[in-house]
Amino acid sequence: MIFLFIISALSLSIRYYLKLNLIYLNIILILIFIIKKNAHLSLTFIINTSLLIIFEISLIFNILENNYYQITNITIYISKYKNVKIEAIDGFGQNYKFIFKNIENEYNIGDIVKIQNNNHIY
Repeated sequence: MIFLFIISALSLSIRYYLKLNLIYLNIILILIFIIKKNAHLSLTFIINTSLLIIFEISLIFNILENNYYQITNITIYISKYKNVKIEAIDGFGQNYKFIFKNIENEYNIGDIVKIQNNNHIY
């Protein structure tokens, strides 16, 4: 149990701070310990790999903070007045449409921006 805690803590800290993916290394170690018929170590690395996969999933599904939006589409709304219509989603997946003036080529699709004014069109 202590060995599982130490291995899991090391793996998670290496994954978070050094950005190295240890899932493949753990799978190789699982196969080696299964071939050597060491059930305790193979079970330890199976649990450790499942913890790493859960941690990886939680890193992917981070939720944006309030007033932060990810841009999904940019269109020129009224070219005469240089209005730009930006479609964006928040951290919960709700779609928003914003209209701005004079922001030519400042943002790209996929950028995460903070918008404080709540004058948006649903």
